[in-house]
Amino acid sequence: MRGARALGLAGLAVGCFLSTTRPGFEPLLGTPKAEVRLPTVTATERLAEALRNDSIPVSRVEPRDGYLETSWFDAATGRPGARSPLGSGIVRVRGWVDPGRIGHSDLRVEVAYRAYRDPSVPERELERPPPADHPVKVRVKAVLDSLEKRFGDPIPPPVVPDTGAAPQAPPDSTRQPSDSVRRGGPSPADSVRPRRPSPTPRAGPG
Repeated sequence: MRGARALGLAGLAVGCFLSTTRPGFEPLLGTPKAEVRLPTVTATERLAEALRNDSIPVSRVEPRDGYLETSWFDAATGRPGARSPLGSGIVRVRGWVDPGRIGHSDLRVEVAYRAYRDPSVPERELERPPPADHPVKVRVKAVLDSLEKRFGDPIPPPVVPDTGAAPQAPPDSTRQPSDSVRRGGPSPADSVRPRRPSPTPRAGPG
């Protein structure tokens, strides 16, 4: 009975995994990131809208799975690219939106180009990230920064030190000695010490 139940749960988990619309790989290294205070579905929709407003032709959006992508397109014009893309002039954009901290979502948007052709290698292994100054990557980073500024947590105010406290007097050990002590003169105690009377001469015999 227990074995059948465990097998059923495993099948359900596999079925849920296979039903996702996400690709089976993670974003490329160096992918721009951002954090927004939005649930995953809303964050995915806002991200797709912002990319489209920046002329990045998002053609597929899966809000439930937190995923979006474009087809291969010309980096300069935004028009569809060649059927066999090659070189950094033809790129593809993919976005992942994952649950982050409570009430937040993490955004990752990659820009990829195909470095070379090799039918014996899986297509994903032929993709590379463009340099940081690539025009499409710069625009993607600007979109993420704008979303984080709009929907992210506010920047906390700077900490200002409290300068209103009254200054404290220095301890007695820091007081300077008086002028008379520095010059080697009599101390205050010597000035009030009583003097001993001089002896009275004794009178001789009569």
